[in-house]
Amino acid sequence: MAIGPVAGAAVMATGSVSVGCHLVGAEVLSRVLLGVAVAVWALVAAGPARRLIGGALHRTP
Repeated sequence: MAIGPVAGAAVMATGSVSVGCHLVGAEVLSRVLLGVAVAVWALVAAGPARRLIGGALHRTP
């Protein structure tokens, strides 16, 4: 499954809203959104990492 630029934009937008919530004093919501952003970022980063590792494992010397 390919992950497009929209996934990165979703992480950035969630992080931005988290910072905004922090600035207005909504700490609980800010931390929840930060957790969501971190989780989505991990999923986005896992795709290329899996392809990189998988490609290295299937190469013949």
